[in-house]
Amino acid sequence: PIGGEPLLGRWLRQLEQAGCDAVLVNTHYLAEQVTAFLQTWQSSTMSINTVHEPELLGTAGTLLAKQEFFKGATGLLIHADNAMAGDMKDFLAAHRARNHCCLLTMLTFNTNTPSSCGIVEIDNQQVVKAFHEKLAKPPSNRANGALYAFEQDFFNHLNLMNPKPSDFSTEVIPKLLGRIHSWHTHQT
Repeated sequence: PIGGEPLLGRWLRQLEQAGCDAVLVNTHYLAEQVTAFLQTWQSSTMSINTVHEPELLGTAGTLLAKQEFFKGATGLLIHADNAMAGDMKDFLAAHRARNHCCLLTMLTFNTNTPSSCGIVEIDNQQVVKAFHEKLAKPPSNRANGALYAFEQDFFNHLNLMNPKPSDFSTEVIPKLLGRIHSWHTHQT
């Protein structure tokens, strides 16, 4: 719980407030607990779908396997073990205003423990130019918030990757440097 609210419920509430039509939740981790919670969630505007992967496909692997779910819509990839204090609508507005060369928008924030996070370096256009996954001495404290927005052109690129990626942080982000817009939140 964060502030007395289950983290998954917090994400669902934020997505609903941002106007999200449908959510796809991977129930691999703590599947019974997640499924039981989702059965109690009431929404009149947002459908909640689940996918259970007995063997995890990885964050990129799940996106590839479920890309039809995102067809014709802005997609979000959220690592639900994180929380965001900022407004999802602001993040989505930044995504819509991103540099035309960028396939993704990544949430970033300042961390007090940079060695435990993926750290990003950006250029003066807010485009990610370097990514460092959990270094002992990272170059800054601007961390990847593990929240991404994307459109169909991202899937077009992902489908051309060979071999097909499974992990987002280690296999997708490094290959998209210079094509990821960052939106920095100062809220904690």
